[in-house]
Amino acid sequence: MPRCILRSAVGTLLMGLWVAGGCATPPAPVASPDVPQTAAPAILPPVASASWSEREPPYRLFPGDQLRVTPISAPELSTTTPVLPDGRISLPMAGAVMVADRTLAEARAEIEAAYRSLLRRPQVDLQIISVSPIEVYVGGAVKRPGPVALAGDLDILQAVILAGGLTPDAALDRVLVLRRDGEGGRVSAEINLDGAIHNRGNFDAVPLRRFDVILVPGTTGRDMGGARSGMPPR
Repeated sequence: MPRCILRSAVGTLLMGLWVAGGCATPPAPVASPDVPQTAAPAILPPVASASWSEREPPYRLFPGDQLRVTPISAPELSTTTPVLPDGRISLPMAGAVMVADRTLAEARAEIEAAYRSLLRRPQVDLQIISVSPIEVYVGGAVKRPGPVALAGDLDILQAVILAGGLTPDAALDRVLVLRRDGEGGRVSAEINLDGAIHNRGNFDAVPLRRFDVILVPGTTGRDMGGARSGMPPR
């Protein structure tokens, strides 16, 4: 008997048994061994989007920052030290202590823990003498997209100027700022720079944080065309 006739007979028999048994739903179709089966595409869960917050978190120490460490009970051990590229500082007698990505209070606790076995009273006074430049990334319709080092508390307009200024097709009313939210996610805000450029009033002078990404869209269809070179490495 030809294979196609045999398959038809088997299918008719299964359908008859289903109807006779009063099943509410038909049986699942039987895959044919001669027809390649395609796996169903995986459905990825949606990525949660956090809300933008104007709250300024405590500053976290970064390589290049200069610190003044003064053990209160042993001022002779006082030192001014940079945060090294590996995130540590070097202290007299206590050696290397990790302080990068810590707040000032957290770094003080780390230092006091390092002195606990050396001093009867390990309390220290910790001060930030200077901070390393804050690097942000500017892309899109600017003349020199890429990383920009900010000395001090600068805003979006100042970062755009340091990136060479805007190109003629820049859309000033919808500049995008992307930021890490401190919990592994990203948040974004849309800023209107039109008033600042044309002296028609104030604008949203959002203080920038380290590793913020500023994207200036264009009005001629290229939008974020220059943004790729301004994006931070993954």
